[in-house]
Amino acid sequence: MKRTSQAVRLKCCARVRAGRDIRNWFGGAVKALAVGLAVALAGVAQATVENKNGVDWTYSDDGMGNATIESIPKDTEGEVNIPPKLGPGDCYTVAHIAADAFKDCTLIKRTHIPSSVESVGASAFEGCTALESAELTGSMTTLPDRMFKGCAALKSVGLMSYSLVTIGANAFGGCIALESIVLPEDELTTIGSGAFNGCSALKEVTMKSKKMASIAANAFSGSGLKTVYVAEGQTATVTAAGLDPSAGGFTIKEISDVKTWEDTTTTIIWSYRKSAKMRKSTMAVRVVPPSTSVTSVPSRFHPRSMGTQRLLSAKVRSMDATTLRA
Repeated sequence: MKRTSQAVRLKCCARVRAGRDIRNWFGGAVKALAVGLAVALAGVAQATVENKNGVDWTYSDDGMGNATIESIPKDTEGEVNIPPKLGPGDCYTVAHIAADAFKDCTLIKRTHIPSSVESVGASAFEGCTALESAELTGSMTTLPDRMFKGCAALKSVGLMSYSLVTIGANAFGGCIALESIVLPEDELTTIGSGAFNGCSALKEVTMKSKKMASIAANAFSGSGLKTVYVAEGQTATVTAAGLDPSAGGFTIKEISDVKTWEDTTTTIIWSYRKSAKMRKSTMAVRVVPPSTSVTSVPSRFHPRSMGTQRLLSAKVRSMDATTLRA
């Protein structure tokens, strides 16, 4: 009986030692794997500098073919067109722009964000005091907080990102030279707190989205806003979303639905809307396809050439600011 008990104890001790050995081996393997993974990730995230379009771009890649622009030299000046590709043989797609990437680059005057860009970090262009124009054709859903805050010279903004859902807090705060802006019409639902705060020269905003759900009460505080143009039948929607003309001292006007006309001489399909007066039209923002190179606009539309209307040609009296930025 004693021998049997002793044998059982020996077997138990052996099992315990085996279990400890297994745990020790497994724990060591996990630690080794974690260290290896950390080293690999550190290698992937390592910043690289590449000169392209006359600019030294500092970027990192995620190891899956996407690059994030981290910064450029503070003394970069003139036009800064963000490249859609970077890396050896253009192997990385520029999909992201980091927070503060161009912050306080006080000598750049123009910038273009390509359609490859999916996200932009907060304050990306904050304090770019010489920036005069910005074109966004990216696929981002959010214009981040303080993106152009303090860009005192910014006069022209082309928001051609049709997937844009949200304009963040103070995105254009203090853009004192901005006089008008056309907001994307497809998916936009939200305008954040103080988005256009202090835009003292801002007189007109065109807000054609039919999905507006939230407009911060102070979105246009301190601005010179006089008129907000909304899509036909959307006055009730934007006021319910928070746009209060009585508090802001501006008026809301509806614009008619956009019509199209194909110029057979250039194969461009122009979008336009008729004004209240007969035979006058106003150019709308969109040109189909969006990548079309536009160097001039027609002086007249000819709807009758489509074979669907009896209306004579309508003379173009005015154009949206972003017409030529397709």
